[in-house]
Amino acid sequence: MFTGLVEAKGTVREILETNDGRDFLVETSWTDPDIKLGDSISVNGCCQTVTEFISQGNRFRPHARLRYV
Repeated sequence: MFTGLVEAKGTVREILETNDGRDFLVETSWTDPDIKLGDSISVNGCCQTVTEFISQGNRFRPHARLRYV
């Protein structure tokens, strides 16, 4: 569960299945987001790790690891 402060909202533009979870392409209104690789962000209240920045400064890719029980 995400326990930080929400600073901006974005839109999930793409979802990719991976071997251990899903990658999301998120587009925000930020022109220069203050986040770096490895940071935790909230996507619908779920904590996810930033794994990639896209060439446009307002697009990044967080990863959600899924656990099947």
